[in-house]
Amino acid sequence: MAPRSVPTITLLKDANGAKLGEGATTSHPPVTIDGFASTSNFIEIHDDDGLIGTAFVGISGFWSCHLRSLSIGKHRVFAKNKAGESAVTTFEVVATRAARL
Repeated sequence: MAPRSVPTITLLKDANGAKLGEGATTSHPPVTIDGFASTSNFIEIHDDDGLIGTAFVGISGFWSCHLRSLSIGKHRVFAKNKAGESAVTTFEVVATRAARL
């Protein structure tokens, strides 16, 4: 059996496909989070201390999770498995402004 590896987060993108860098802001949820971890295992996605999603890690080690229920505000997400936790990635979801007439 291969040793377990701590998950990594490699990409966050919003509903429009825009890449979200560290500390980015978006008004287009849901956010998709991608990464790599030990194959054929599940990882958990946490926002601070709360579980907000899970993903299955495929044979290539790739995983992806759509974070559909994000509230407006700042988020500190990390991926977790039995081997440990990824680094924290931060971003903010903001309300869409209505067009002025």
